[in-house]
Amino acid sequence: MAAPEAMAVRSWLVSVAVVLAGVLPGCTRQEQDSKTGPSVTQTADSEFLSVTLTVTPETIELGDVARLSLKIEADRHVTLLGHSLDSALTEGDHKFEYRVHPLWTREARPTSDGRLQWTYTYDLEFFLAGDFELPAVEVSYLNSRESDGGTGDTIDNHPATERILATEPLSISVRLPAGTTLTEAQMREVQRLDPVELSPPPVFPWWLTGFAILVLLATAWFLVRKRQRRQAPEVVVIPAHVWAKQRMAELAAEELVAHARYREFYYRISDIVRGYIERRFALSAPEMTTDEFLMTAAGDPRLDGSITTELGRFLTACDMVKYARHQPVESEATGVFRAAGEFVETTQQRAMDSYQPGNHSTSGERAA
Repeated sequence: MAAPEAMAVRSWLVSVAVVLAGVLPGCTRQEQDSKTGPSVTQTADSEFLSVTLTVTPETIELGDVARLSLKIEADRHVTLLGHSLDSALTEGDHKFEYRVHPLWTREARPTSDGRLQWTYTYDLEFFLAGDFELPAVEVSYLNSRESDGGTGDTIDNHPATERILATEPLSISVRLPAGTTLTEAQMREVQRLDPVELSPPPVFPWWLTGFAILVLLATAWFLVRKRQRRQAPEVVVIPAHVWAKQRMAELAAEELVAHARYREFYYRISDIVRGYIERRFALSAPEMTTDEFLMTAAGDPRLDGSITTELGRFLTACDMVKYARHQPVESEATGVFRAAGEFVETTQQRAMDSYQPGNHSTSGERAA
């Protein structure tokens, strides 16, 4: 009977070790919030655009988290069309090397030198140790000064074309924690141990073991939840119509129409309205063509026929300038700006009037 009882004791010890190994690392992981150590940075610059890609720290231990940051600064005459970092991190072979945790995004904010700045931040959790290459980032943009020669005068035969500014890839090293590997000399010293005869285990109340495990699990869960609540980032919620009005006010202050920069003006006002629709109605307007969006909007009960018709006229007018090289006059541009403001006001008022408790909410847009 000694052998079965010894096996039972060994099985119990293994169970307790597995439970503690699953709980305790989860507790300590929440404490790894600060990212310290030397950083690696790749920068790409042009006369009016700067792209900086940074990872901190340069070397981490397996189980730690690296912080990846993308910062874009541009002159106000530059229209940012997008960047490739999100897709580069989550597609291809890279997605099998690490897990991506998006943290926050800050849209265009003015800097002290009169530029606009965009910031995108991610945490990277690696699966294996080794040296890894993080993908480069490509930023696409439009430079309105290409179409006016830097003089403010529109040139029909030279519209602004999409440009790309790219950084170089980043390198990061992931090391095993100290003491987890054996040197060659240590491996030669490993010897086969003689078997040890176990004495009969004492009589033990097994129910007490289960109770102790439950207490440990409950305590660990409570500590983790408490730490998560304390470390939860504060999220500022900006309603969609407030976001749209702020962007329209910024656009009006730049006086693009007064300087006859019509094509850039139409790009910007179209982006604002499409961004408002995405935040307000949860429709992926920026990713759709005008025809695709109007077909989707026609089936949405929150947008009646008259609103859809006016929106179609607005988007068609913008497409004529953006893609068909139509040259508007100042009164047309002013009318388009006024129509965008009326669309925001109308859909905002309808949302407030038709809201009922229990209905699906469409006004809880995330902060810009």
